[in-house]
Amino acid sequence: MDRILDIPKLYTAIAEWLSCVTAILIYRRCVGKRPKDFVMLFAGLIVLFIVILRIQLFCQEHNGIPWLLAMTAAVFVIVLSMKLALRLKWSGALYVGARVFIWAELAAALEWQVFYFYTFGVGRFVEAPLSMAFAIAFYLAVYAVFFFVESHELPQELEPGKVTASRPQILFAWVITLLLFALSNLSYLLRNTPFSGTEITDIFYIRTLSDIVGVVAAQMFHLQKRDMERREENAAFRNVLRNQYIQFQESKDNIELINRKYHDLKHQLQVLRETTDDSLRAEYIDEIQEGIEKYEAENKTGNSVLDTVLTSKQSRCIKESVTMTVVADGALLKRLSVMDICTVFGNAIDNAIEHEIKVEDVEKRLIHVTVSQRNSFVCILVENYYEGEAIPDGSFPKTTKKNAAYHGFGLKSIKHTVEKYGGYVNTGVLDDWFRLEIIIPKE
Repeated sequence: MDRILDIPKLYTAIAEWLSCVTAILIYRRCVGKRPKDFVMLFAGLIVLFIVILRIQLFCQEHNGIPWLLAMTAAVFVIVLSMKLALRLKWSGALYVGARVFIWAELAAALEWQVFYFYTFGVGRFVEAPLSMAFAIAFYLAVYAVFFFVESHELPQELEPGKVTASRPQILFAWVITLLLFALSNLSYLLRNTPFSGTEITDIFYIRTLSDIVGVVAAQMFHLQKRDMERREENAAFRNVLRNQYIQFQESKDNIELINRKYHDLKHQLQVLRETTDDSLRAEYIDEIQEGIEKYEAENKTGNSVLDTVLTSKQSRCIKESVTMTVVADGALLKRLSVMDICTVFGNAIDNAIEHEIKVEDVEKRLIHVTVSQRNSFVCILVENYYEGEAIPDGSFPKTTKKNAAYHGFGLKSIKHTVEKYGGYVNTGVLDDWFRLEIIIPKE
């Protein structure tokens, strides 16, 4: 078949490159925030276009097995570019790469069919610059639609570790992609099959419709995948809330028992004081009573729920050799329900403790919890000494847990809870201290 009737390989290269750029814009929150990251990304995109163009020009001169190998190389380059640019694991790169490739196939096929219909199909001739301008404008319009649709389906908290897919999901995505790619190009390789076209327009229709079916099928599968991920996230949220509430109930019962024991102990010490004249023994008794009173004072914030949570976390801090200080006006939290107080403070302090127990110097294992009023807002500040890589504001330290894909539900539940009250959450590192700041309108 005359080469002029096929998509110019320069156009195909542009379509594939713009598809990669669109994916990077969609998943831009996975791109590093340092200036060096943007410089490397820009340089990488230039190299990517050169490599894709070279591969497509090779495809223009070869058929059969060499063409198939070259297209396989193009697919690999797309997947590798997604992994490097977006800092994805191979599972995420393979899944995103399948979608990028099928987008490029549809954009290139649809543009060339429309262009052919209004030019060669009616005997007109368009100069190369105008043809190129039309192709780029058409691609930008198609990818703008892809960007809008795909961005709408992204989770709010997007990190490289969250963009992933299971093996069956990756397999299904690539089966759809490769099957429709094979069907759309069958007429160019084999003429005499039940699924091949004979006329030029038939071949174009088969290719374009196959790619449309592929994109629609891939999108429907993607929506189903996102729906399943949302259900898993909601289940994880409910599990966090349930565990926090159960922990609160258990801690409340234990602390009531401890308070009764301390109350009895004070009376016993008073009797012991009255029945002895030994000065050393009296001094020792004073120290015990002072310690008891100090313990009671530290857990009297004016909010019984907060007292219970803080005392429970204080017990864990003692076991882990972590020093936690609290300056809190619990009366400011009367807007928050029991469950929400448990969620916010339980998760915030648990995250702080998880980091502090990794600090080798025990004297630096420090946590500060503050609840105060600023104008008409309640400010909750949980700080802990931080050792690790610099992290941008609004981010959270990387997890050391094995299942990184489900890391961050504690912070997510905090944000979800705070947003119910019209508040917001901010995180960052300042002078070796990780700060989790929560602002909630008082009324």
